[in-house]
Amino acid sequence: MTTAKQTPTCPECGGHEKPVPSNYSNAPFACPDCGWRGWRDDFGLKAEVIGIDAVAATTGPGETPKYSHYGYIIEADGKVHALTDQYTHGVICAILNPEIAKKHGYEPPDEDFNVYHYQRFELDHKAELPVIRISFPMFSSTNRNISTGAAACPEAQIEALRAVAKVQGWKLREKVHLCGRDSFMPTLQAAYKELAVEGEL
Repeated sequence: MTTAKQTPTCPECGGHEKPVPSNYSNAPFACPDCGWRGWRDDFGLKAEVIGIDAVAATTGPGETPKYSHYGYIIEADGKVHALTDQYTHGVICAILNPEIAKKHGYEPPDEDFNVYHYQRFELDHKAELPVIRISFPMFSSTNRNISTGAAACPEAQIEALRAVAKVQGWKLREKVHLCGRDSFMPTLQAAYKELAVEGEL
């Protein structure tokens, strides 16, 4: 992680004010003095590796999870990471599992992370990831997708899932989609039992 203080320099006006976010995706930073837009490195800055707090609100085992509109990652010990931005499941998985990410050629996410780059990591290597991933897709008959790796989920992880379901207001008889099994949409109550069995979902 970069720790040295960095001094930005605008290539247009030579100012040293910290660039601010712009509304342009192809030039996401702007000089507050002259308005020139560009990338972080255009200002002589290096993106820093981020921690979990940059993309999730974390609660420990046994604690009430934070409410999220975007989804959750649940670790085997029952720790819950409530997403604070869309589509960042893969980013969180790379932060939590750096050895697996490195093995497959994925660098630690930094401030300029490409969300789709890490989404590819999450989807291609989900069997290796010891987490429960919960997402809320727009085009789904249940709007509740639950995915896991190949290992059976320990009780602490399933209890954390119960806590997330409570925060979200899900009922036991509501359908959920266990991703990876075509048209496999059990009730939430049945899903708890299924998750305790080894086998990739």
